[in-house]
Amino acid sequence: EERTGTGRTAVVCRDWVPEIYKTGLVYLTENENVTMLSAVRLSFYGWTELYGVPVDCGAEGPIHGGWWSFVRMEKAGRFYVFGRVDDPEIAWLEVYFMRPDDPRGEERIGRAHGNYGIHRGDSGWMEKDGRLYFLFEANLVDWSEYPTGLRVVAVGYDEDRNVVARTDLEQGGVSVAQ
Repeated sequence: EERTGTGRTAVVCRDWVPEIYKTGLVYLTENENVTMLSAVRLSFYGWTELYGVPVDCGAEGPIHGGWWSFVRMEKAGRFYVFGRVDDPEIAWLEVYFMRPDDPRGEERIGRAHGNYGIHRGDSGWMEKDGRLYFLFEANLVDWSEYPTGLRVVAVGYDEDRNVVARTDLEQGGVSVAQ
């Protein structure tokens, strides 16, 4: 919170990541203006911060989100997609990957990494203080396959599967633990 300037946040949920560190914990936290995914681990020096990806939720928008690729010595890891949904009409959220250099801007990369969807009420949706949050894991991305990077896109649908919102999840990060 201090390093990223988010102000005080409250925990929405946490996830244990033993393949990264035996004592590693990932936290989804929030306040009125920010949603953040960060991690800590217990070391000989006490609890140590690993990294955090804050997403600004202060501006109006239907979906605010980000992603985080978290690996240990390029052997084991997790790829998280997380955020907040501010539009009450959104009942289904689909996240997919695109190549940023695709001239059509619509080529989904689904063969290797898949498209991920969650419906309101699934375990990836959470509510805290009247706001809706999402956190789920996708397949780990091998960044060497994508020298120009990936675009992570979220599309929100209503109950009848009509598109309500489409947002690029531009906030993200890659952490490599030793």
